[in-house]
Amino acid sequence: MENKKHLWEKVSRNLSSHISEIPEKCIQILQLSYNHLPMHLKPCFLYFGAFKEDMEILVRKLISLWVAEGFIKKEKQKNIEDVAREYLMKLIDRSLVLVAGRRSNGGVKTCRIHDLLREMCLRIAEENNFLKLIKL
Repeated sequence: MENKKHLWEKVSRNLSSHISEIPEKCIQILQLSYNHLPMHLKPCFLYFGAFKEDMEILVRKLISLWVAEGFIKKEKQKNIEDVAREYLMKLIDRSLVLVAGRRSNGGVKTCRIHDLLREMCLRIAEENNFLKLIKL
């Protein structure tokens, strides 16, 4: 390509438009993972949108909130907290939730989600009237 300013400005404008589309395309691709989640995991995943961006979430607190919201279904011979931990591990195994910190026994202590996944959570939650965040 010739070393002319107007040609490089044209490249810059075109590149900027493609870069601004990348997050939207990523969210569309990530939404396929959400669409393939079992129904019982969808509200648990969407609940991550309630937390601030880049926040490390204490698993104990998350499980308590899921239980309080009624997202966890009691299973035979398992306590409800263990079922909630299994739900969380299924989300981690699907790479929708990231392990941020571990306990000394290897269990998950804190977790978080990627910014784009949080953005997707908020979008889907709004579309489904699932979560309403109030900014003060």
